[in-house]
Amino acid sequence: MSFDLFPDPANDDLLDPGLSARAQRVGKALAKLDEVELLAVLGIELQRRGLQQLGALPKPRARSPRRKAPPEREQMLLALPVHDDMADR
Repeated sequence: MSFDLFPDPANDDLLDPGLSARAQRVGKALAKLDEVELLAVLGIELQRRGLQQLGALPKPRARSPRRKAPPEREQMLLALPVHDDMADR
């Protein structure tokens, strides 16, 4: 039984509108790899996930949006335009 790891280029499922832009880029990059390189990438990913399950690697944390602290009074004063009275004289 033989199968091809790479789909027919005419059947471009990688541009599915349901996929994120990042997933599309990853799919295109993986499609460019030859069979040996693809198997190496998959092996490394499986090994990393296995080590995570065993607790040997920390699990990745979900990205949290960076929250900006409200500006303090001193920062607000610096952001206001400065009018120089001496320049008018």
